[in-house]
Amino acid sequence: MHVLVMGGTRFMGPAVIAELERRGHEVTAFNRGTRATAETGLSRQVHGDRDEPGQLTQLAGESFDAVVDMSAYLR
Repeated sequence: MHVLVMGGTRFMGPAVIAELERRGHEVTAFNRGTRATAETGLSRQVHGDRDEPGQLTQLAGESFDAVVDMSAYLR
């Protein structure tokens, strides 16, 4: 399964990424790149800010079986 993890650098994110990898899933992380990520087996690391127009287009053309949103900011 190919899983997109939004955020994933703090709190529960690294544990979720590690568990997905341990179970053999292909993991792509999309985050701002301001903190280190558990990058042991990430198939792709994409840096961007979802609040900046156009930055999510970096994921255009990709297909994900699941999306896990680990971002914990109030807007």
